[in-house]
Amino acid sequence: MADGAAWRTRAARSFAFARHIPPAKILRRVLLAGRGKVERAVRWAPVSASAKLAEVAPLPPLAQRANSARHESGNWFFTFIGRSETCPREAIDWHLGGAGPKNQLWRMNLHYFEWVEGVDDSAFRQALIDWLAANPPFAPGARHDAWNSYALSLRVVVWLQQLAVRRGRLDPAWVGEMANACARQLCFLEVHLETDLGGNHLLKNIVALLWGSAALTGRDVPRWRTLGLKLLRRELAQFLPDGMHFERSCSYHAQALGDLLEIRHALRRDPFDGALDEVIGRAAQVLADLTHPDGGIALFGDSGLSMARSPCDLLEAARAITGRSYSPRASFDLPVAGYAGVRHGNDLLLIDAGPLEPAGLPAHVHGDMGSFEWSVAGQRIIVDQGVSTYVSGKERDESRSAVNHNTLAAPRADQGDFFGAFRLGARCRLDERSVELESDLLGVTVAHSGFVGSNGGPRHRRQIEARRGTIRIVDVINRPLPGAAISFLLAPEVEVVPDEGGVRLVTSAATCRISTDGELTVEAALWWPDMGTERSTKRIRVALVDLSCQTTLTIESRSGE
Repeated sequence: MADGAAWRTRAARSFAFARHIPPAKILRRVLLAGRGKVERAVRWAPVSASAKLAEVAPLPPLAQRANSARHESGNWFFTFIGRSETCPREAIDWHLGGAGPKNQLWRMNLHYFEWVEGVDDSAFRQALIDWLAANPPFAPGARHDAWNSYALSLRVVVWLQQLAVRRGRLDPAWVGEMANACARQLCFLEVHLETDLGGNHLLKNIVALLWGSAALTGRDVPRWRTLGLKLLRRELAQFLPDGMHFERSCSYHAQALGDLLEIRHALRRDPFDGALDEVIGRAAQVLADLTHPDGGIALFGDSGLSMARSPCDLLEAARAITGRSYSPRASFDLPVAGYAGVRHGNDLLLIDAGPLEPAGLPAHVHGDMGSFEWSVAGQRIIVDQGVSTYVSGKERDESRSAVNHNTLAAPRADQGDFFGAFRLGARCRLDERSVELESDLLGVTVAHSGFVGSNGGPRHRRQIEARRGTIRIVDVINRPLPGAAISFLLAPEVEVVPDEGGVRLVTSAATCRISTDGELTVEAALWWPDMGTERSTKRIRVALVDLSCQTTLTIESRSGE
């Protein structure tokens, strides 16, 4: 009986997940899987007519990434997602990091090749030679790492950019060989586009096709350009009318903006009579609005502080292309994405008042409807949970669950049935949303259709009224919910001082206060501000004693005042 109940639960979850996925995407996934089996069986490898690096191949439009690899005394040293590994030999072990799903993201970072930007010409040359010799497309497991279309897309762009940067210092014949190797990978990509996933993955595929069409010459180039432009015209709709990328992750929004900037730079003009530049401008403004005074991105959804280029670099590149500067607005509302915010000098409140997930792509969704982040005097005070892993398990579940976000939830009562690494079964709907913006006021109301889970059903409505120095939050549920509590995750630097009716939050820059008519406790917690990064901190829980609770956050003083 227990096995039968578990099977029914898994089946119900899978159905709830699949019913939101467009049938065309499911069919594409099946076709790609079947094609892969056939290609491995016949040991298929892509071919290309001889391609050459263009005389005026585009150079990188964005600053070099921070060094994540070193090559010293015949040893390789790599650091990705907070973890370092050493390869104690000249030839790189492309399975470094370990086998299995738990190590796949680390291995994929190795195959992205973004790390090669920081190595010298000799190491660059050797790394490319090693990779080509060790990674045929039909090798066992190649489609998971080396010939994964996402990893391939990143790698080809980096190779072509670095070949253009270094060409004057490299043997021309070898540059030609590597140009042709890039062409072969692009021929592979053409027939393995990630239209089954779409979203940010497909954007990366488009960047590779269009960068390749600008950086290479040869018979295949016009075909890549035509395909890339066709896809780009359609996929610009990934950016919502308010400017936010539809996946609603702040980091993936920044990545997607970076993709558009690379495309625009490679093409040297807007191929759509201003439509591309207009989307870039809207997306850049959103990025400016969602950046904290410390210069880092907000962490809503699957986001990390280094998962994308820095907002400063992206906004400067956007300015160079559009001729406009992008500064954060004093207050803003993104009515489709759902985010709203208000800024007073170096104080910033950001609120997620949008739907739980984008239709058909829940991979990077968290249970953060009604959640918020708060910076005071340039320092983060209340932070989003963040994310440190994409491996299914306890930590991944906790990073997505509403009970660990700055909103109201309860044990076994979540905003969605999160399972696996990227799946979402039953989920609540956004039932009510209103935003009021005045010169010194941000007023937000957000409500959902009801918690899901064995303890689910009750509906949550949150009202936030923020004025300079004061935030008032009123949470209401429509019927009793055992264990219902509101969470506030604190930045590690915040010291908590007990105070009558609440607590004081003390940093080097400011003193704030939280008061509430609920039952307040402080507990140890973990914050995941980046992939592979974990920091000890504290979480405030406010248990409801009735069906409603009012909490007030106040800035009492700033250092120097």
